[in-house]
Amino acid sequence: MTSAEEAAPAPDMAAAWFTLGRLRLERAPWWAAQWLTEGHDGPAMLALACLDGTDHGEIRDLLPRALAEMNTTTPTVFDAAVLVFDDMARRHLAGERDERWVIRRVDEVLLSTDYPATIIDLPLGELYSYADYWDEPWGPSEDERRHIVHDRCTRQLQRPPD
Repeated sequence: MTSAEEAAPAPDMAAAWFTLGRLRLERAPWWAAQWLTEGHDGPAMLALACLDGTDHGEIRDLLPRALAEMNTTTPTVFDAAVLVFDDMARRHLAGERDERWVIRRVDEVLLSTDYPATIIDLPLGELYSYADYWDEPWGPSEDERRHIVHDRCTRQLQRPPD
């Protein structure tokens, strides 16, 4: 059995991180092998599972087709950010991830998307400057940051669909 960190992400999450340019491409063949064992099949999935992870160009070509074989399409950048933010919020509120992890991941998403206002306006997007505060004596205290991240995660999951 693989650990949670080694397990293949859900196809929609893989598609979202792929869209954001933050997917660990070298892991995609391993994930494809796992998806095959879960009953997802198709020529692109099999071809992807046969790769060794070093040819990122081949992986970039095959992954969208393998995802399509699982009825998963690559989302728009905005939709990918929402999907990733929702997942981050759920994981934080479930106690799986701490505030610092959320803030770092929000920064990754915003860096990948060049800080568009539409993503910054999302409840988790509002955390974009909090990474700067983390180890500094100025800015919100640790307790305030905890409260702010918890609040933004709650609001992220309560926002109406677009």
